[in-house]
Amino acid sequence: MKRVISLIICVVILFSLNAATYSSALATNQNENYHWVGSWATSPIKTGVMIGKLRLLDFLNNCTYRTVIQMTLGGTHVRLKFSNIYGDSDVVIDETTIARTSTKSEGDIRSGSDIPVTFNGKRVCVIPAGKYVYSDPVEMKVSALEYLSITSYISKFTRITTGGLYGGTSYLEAGKKINNESLSVTGALTFNSNAITYHVVPFLCAADVYCPKDCFSIVFIGDSTITNQSPYYLAERLVKSGVTNIGICQEAIIANKLLTDGEGNSIVGNIYGEAMTKRFERDALATPGVKKIFVKIGLNDVIHPRTNSMKDKVPLKTAEEIIEGYQKLIDLARKENLKIYFFSRTAWKGYSRNFALTSSNKPDVVWSQEADDILNELNIWLQYKADIDGYIDLDFLRDPSDPAKLLADYTTDGAHLSELGARLLADAVPARYLDIADKKIISINDLYLSGKGGEKVTTPYTSNNPTTTKPPAATATETVTTPAAISTSSLTNPMPTGGAQLTTAVQTTVPSGTMPSSIIIVTELNTGEAQTVTHIVTDPTKPTITEPTPEEKMDTGTKVGIVIVALISVLAFSFVTVYFVGKKQLID
Repeated sequence: MKRVISLIICVVILFSLNAATYSSALATNQNENYHWVGSWATSPIKTGVMIGKLRLLDFLNNCTYRTVIQMTLGGTHVRLKFSNIYGDSDVVIDETTIARTSTKSEGDIRSGSDIPVTFNGKRVCVIPAGKYVYSDPVEMKVSALEYLSITSYISKFTRITTGGLYGGTSYLEAGKKINNESLSVTGALTFNSNAITYHVVPFLCAADVYCPKDCFSIVFIGDSTITNQSPYYLAERLVKSGVTNIGICQEAIIANKLLTDGEGNSIVGNIYGEAMTKRFERDALATPGVKKIFVKIGLNDVIHPRTNSMKDKVPLKTAEEIIEGYQKLIDLARKENLKIYFFSRTAWKGYSRNFALTSSNKPDVVWSQEADDILNELNIWLQYKADIDGYIDLDFLRDPSDPAKLLADYTTDGAHLSELGARLLADAVPARYLDIADKKIISINDLYLSGKGGEKVTTPYTSNNPTTTKPPAATATETVTTPAAISTSSLTNPMPTGGAQLTTAVQTTVPSGTMPSSIIIVTELNTGEAQTVTHIVTDPTKPTITEPTPEEKMDTGTKVGIVIVALISVLAFSFVTVYFVGKKQLID
């Protein structure tokens, strides 16, 4: 009898030690000299543009999609962040992998480089409505400026309600192609105008790296005047100068405003994002390892209320109100002990905003001295009165013959920067604002003029990239409250007959009138062409998404606990059985 009791005690102690070892392993994985830092990001917005009863970029069903991103900071491990903050139901991603992008074709991955991504130890990723999730750390050594490919497979009907529109290029293919090296046959999921290209990035919103403590991130946040390659040009400028401890995250949103939520006409109003005063904490302050924030915002607060398409929908704002908004951003940054810098607003005379926004060829907006005076007042306050850590004057981009205009070589349409303009903006950031005043920093524009800019960066790899530094376990799910101001109602105004048109090609694999078993949506904005829609898929009734069972949702710690309890119960039952059987034998 004593032997039986001793055996039970030993087993219980053994499993208790195993549980303690599991818990301590999570704690000891942390390294005091390493931390998580943002290396890539895109600001999530509420997607799903509607034209009449046709919803564009609406859903995925039995599809594989691959998003190519460029990392701005290297590290020993990577973790991914997926968002569903604008969703009203859970999103289930069946499988995800991360790989190195092929240098031959952007839609392809390097052979043998793909690594499965897990979430609490499981391949399936469940993103609850109104929340976001982090993946488990992936042991993968990456370099700054390297391109990575994140491939996901979704088997069941899933609405795309949250995504980014800049910072990555996505490719779609019907069926489960999670392990395919090539996924570029359908082309990139983009739509564009003569001034702006939108790159649809479903659900993925950030990629962090595990790196030494001296590494930190910078956030570029603003509107479409900075939704360009300037953050990546700055990253390249730093890396090519030997500075490899700074990551730069692009958190700008096209047509974003400081004070007012995204609004416009029935085509694209809902993709302008929340007001920056609302999203600043989420998109800037919450970035892992952030130390500095660079802001360029305010132009749309002045222009949008004066456009033909939005004059009745966007409230007029005074310079004083916009300055109050700036002060709110400054106060929020100060509260978190972060440094904040502002770019000056840029010139905009000659900008008509006439791309897919009006029902005629007339300009949607016309420059006025009254509007420009407000913008000048904002510049004066930022430069001379604001309690900020630095001001970057972009007046050098103006046309000397007409300072109200951007120089033609620096702009695509009078307001948005050309590639040259974006490089010059990146060059305008002083080294002292980056805490590297003691280093010689090259000009990224000079680098491109010499033909040495934009070179592909690759990292030699083994299948696992073994390292001795391990990151802490990821926090699987964080709650983000869905803003009440964001309406879920459908936009029903018809497609305008003039100006630029949205062209949508939809490929389905089932007969008309039934729900597609797979769908590929490729959207393009073509100026002056009539609308063309192939195989229009009507908006089906929301299907019930099959959620994982409670067992599938269970984290590893819970499972370990259940196993321990079950074993103890079995052993206790065995003990009782042995005890009574032994007692009966003694009586007999």
